[in-house]
Amino acid sequence: HATLGMALQAAGRLEDALEAYEHVLEQQPTDRVQIARMLTELGRHTDAIKELESALVVESDFQEARIALVENHQALGELAEAADHLTHILKTHGGSVDDFLQLGHLYEKMGEDSKALEAFQQVLVREPHNVGCYISVGSLHARRGEWDQALRNFETSAYLDDHSVEAYIGWGEALLHLGATLAAHETLEWALDLVPDQPRALQVMARVRETMNDWEEFSDEDEKCPAMSWCQWM
Repeated sequence: HATLGMALQAAGRLEDALEAYEHVLEQQPTDRVQIARMLTELGRHTDAIKELESALVVESDFQEARIALVENHQALGELAEAADHLTHILKTHGGSVDDFLQLGHLYEKMGEDSKALEAFQQVLVREPHNVGCYISVGSLHARRGEWDQALRNFETSAYLDDHSVEAYIGWGEALLHLGATLAAHETLEWALDLVPDQPRALQVMARVRETMNDWEEFSDEDEKCPAMSWCQWM
């Protein structure tokens, strides 16, 4: 029945393949993973998780089952469970740069910023020139209002890849928040040179220009009223 199930699965007849696997008297962990894969493909994530958990009862370090559990828990929005299984994989089997990036993004979505930063740091230890990771770290610091640290990471990512629009946007936004408005304007112009209609670049640039317009309006008023100091406004 297991052989028949595999043949039916290969033919894309998933429902028939599932029925064939159900007749396997002693299902092995590998059988349950196969069943779970079909259930996942059919969008039956809760049922897939039950099969995968049964596989782990027999073989607790079955990496293939845990990888599939990460996928299914994510599909259901169960990020904490996905992160737990991915952490277990990394501890027992080691992991790739992509695994640590995935873990960092899971923690970021959960609001676990410190754990996200730890995961991203593991990426940079293994791959010091990972542009995407620097952007992720910069975005996390920006979300926390830590603009100095955000600036450093976005600037580094832009130097590593001078065609990264996302890096220039983050860099420009950080400069704006740190009061370097003219530098922010120049940096965002670089982003818009690369992709003229990039929505977020246009949005941040509009904020930069609004700030510059405020300066000009205040400067005009300052000329009419010498008693008011530009430095006091700053």
